[in-house]
Amino acid sequence: MRARGMRRNIHVRAPFFSLIPAIFSRTDLVLTTSRQFLSHFEA
Repeated sequence: MRARGMRRNIHVRAPFFSLIPAIFSRTDLVLTTSRQFLSHFEA
């Protein structure tokens, strides 16, 4: 990202990674993670 002149803008920090899908499902924010992790939360 830095090589392309971009930077991350961190808006959310969670004490437990498993809380993140619940948080992001109610926002227009973008989460980048593995497909394997998200497959547990598809429903």
